[in-house]
Amino acid sequence: MVAGRSLPEIEDDIYTFAGEIPWCETFPYTKYPKTITILLGKAKRNVPIKKGLILLIEALQKPHKKNKGVNYISAIVKKINSKLSKEDQLNHEDLRNIPKEEDFQRGYIIQESKRFETFNVEVAIRNFGWESYHSAVNYGQNAYVPSKELAVNLELYIKPQSFDMLDKNGQPASITVQWGQPWHTRHILVYLRKDLFDEYLKRNNKQFVWIVWGERRCILKDDDWGRKHLRKFKSYQVYKTVIPYSKMVKTKYKLK
Repeated sequence: MVAGRSLPEIEDDIYTFAGEIPWCETFPYTKYPKTITILLGKAKRNVPIKKGLILLIEALQKPHKKNKGVNYISAIVKKINSKLSKEDQLNHEDLRNIPKEEDFQRGYIIQESKRFETFNVEVAIRNFGWESYHSAVNYGQNAYVPSKELAVNLELYIKPQSFDMLDKNGQPASITVQWGQPWHTRHILVYLRKDLFDEYLKRNNKQFVWIVWGERRCILKDDDWGRKHLRKFKSYQVYKTVIPYSKMVKTKYKLK
């Protein structure tokens, strides 16, 4: 699973003519290094209970005539800390997370933590973002095309009057497809021929991963009906997963 709430940004070019893709310096290589953090799993470790916590529990269990309020506990903590090394002294975090009785019996806390790893990544596409005001005869438009890294390495060039690319033999190499209404039902697909893509990964010793990320929220006009029927279900759900290319190729992976 991907950690956090963001993905590496697709870089765009607003002063590039379509015919300058990918050979011109106005269509650059990736400018800004990109990384992504992946949740690899969970790990458990045994953390010894601080000596200060043991002494605090023992002190609180002793009978005392005065009211055991906040001031009393603060005084006990101060007294305990004065006799301990800095590592064993109590802090606010310790007092907010007092171990359970079974932890004291074991002598340690079973602490669960998530294992993350950060990877350098290369985004395989760029956004052609020409704006209308640059030219009276060339209206504004957006299109996604293979990155310069891919195009130069595979010796691709732009097909005239389109955003598709051809290989050095003049055969179709990539296809850019868009359909739907902007901001509503827009879909974008950049297709790169599999043999070229595999060759790029092999030459550069890279691995490809597909990150599937989306969210859904249920909003109903009838609030009464919603309160009655949606208590059983999640009205908001985030879906994030990472699928290795090797798994897609070997198993013909399908989203569940």
